[in-house]
Amino acid sequence: MKITLTPKAQAFIKKMTRMGTGGRPGGGLRLRVQPGGCSGLSTEFTVELGPREGDAVWEGNGCRIFVPAESRPLLREAILHFVENPMETRLIVLSGPTGSCACSQEAAAGASGASAKAG
Repeated sequence: MKITLTPKAQAFIKKMTRMGTGGRPGGGLRLRVQPGGCSGLSTEFTVELGPREGDAVWEGNGCRIFVPAESRPLLREAILHFVENPMETRLIVLSGPTGSCACSQEAAAGASGASAKAG
């Protein structure tokens, strides 16, 4: 599982983790991904103090993401982006095993080098 974060996704994940954990070390964003949505995937997240049993832990550029087993195949080679506008505020998967989100291709061009493999 390799995940790349756009700069907006990085900033959002860092902010949510810091606020949700009170700055305690070891925390991160638990990301569930399911079929559905613009890119063929929908996302749900919670801020957690640590991974749950069975979660893969992805780390990169100061962000920690906990991914449950059922979501891992859907995040293979994924680019995560944060969208905030009057219509929506959410994390989206721009690319991955289901293809890409045509309405957000410009964000993929801005994807940062924050990629790593889960251990």
